[in-house]
This record gives sequence, C-alpha cells and structure tokens, in this order.
Amino acid sequence: MRELKKFLWLALAGLFLFEAWLWDVLGAALASLVAVLPIKEARASFEGFVKNLSPWGSLPIFVLPILPLLPLKLAALFFIAHHQLVLGLSCFLAAKLVGFAAGAYLFDLCRPKLLQISGFEKLYTTLIRWRAIAHDMIEPYRAELRRRTEFLRVRLRALRGARGSSMVARLRARSKRWIAERNG
Repeated sequence: MRELKKFLWLALAGLFLFEAWLWDVLGAALASLVAVLPIKEARASFEGFVKNLSPWGSLPIFVLPILPLLPLKLAALFFIAHHQLVLGLSCFLAAKLVGFAAGAYLFDLCRPKLLQISGFEKLYTTLIRWRAIAHDMIEPYRAELRRRTEFLRVRLRALRGARGSSMVARLRARSKRWIAERNG
C-alpha cells in the first residue's frame, strides 16, 4: 500500500509539472506570436488597458477567456459520446492547448494586479510552493533517467549535426529568456 501511495504522489507530481511546463511553453509561444503579428497598436492599447485596471477589474480579463472554450469542450464530449474518439480527443486537446496558451499570456499581463488580491496571492504562493515540492519529488528520477540515457543523447547529437542542434538551442534559449523575464 505504501508503494502504491508513493507511486500515486509521484504520478500527481509529474502531471502537475507537465501542466506547469505546458503553461510556460505555450505562454512563451503565444507571446512570441503576438509580438510578431502586425497588431502593435492594438496590443499596446490592450496592455495599457490592463495596466490601468484595478486588481479586481483585471480578474475577469484573466478568467473570462475560458468561456469561449466551453463549446469546444462540449463538442469534444459530443464526439466521444458518438464514438468519434479521435475527433473528440482532438477537440479536447485543442481546447486545452488554446486555454493554456491564452491563460498563460493573460496571466502574464494581469499578474501584478492579480497578486494584489490577498486570496489570489495566497493561492499563487501555494501553487509555486507545490511546484517546488513536485520538482524535489521528481528530480531523483529525472537524474537517474538522464544518467541512463546519456549514451542516446551523445549518439543523437552526432546524428543531428550542427544545423539541427543550433536550431534547438536557439528555441530553448528563447524559451528560457521568456520564462526568466516572466518570473523575474
């Protein structure tokens, strides 16, 4: 029973970290997309609007974009109920990814205001603490996995060549810069 409990906690920690990773990566991707789109005036206007809101006024900006995703999730349930499993799971995955990306981007904009709300600030600190605990739980397993797969990584680097690895390195560096800016 103790081993099962340990396994379930590790699985929960892994799922939590995966969702946190998705939040970081998709938020960075959407921020990059918004920065590239030719909507500089609209983006600057929206960011200025959000910065001028009260803490409670910024809460709907963060929460309300979830509502348009509900029909997509309902469509996913409809497809699954009518034995269209692949289509249903695709709809659900699309809603999840769009929701994560929009939520991360909007949270990044609204975070300074939202953290002024005491209950929200407590929730945020609790989630950050849980994230650190989950990292601590998973890290020994990640280190062992890294140790066991090092030979594969060496062979893949040799096969990829300089061009492929530099592209991955650039993407990784861009993502790390965005995360550092967001958390710093």
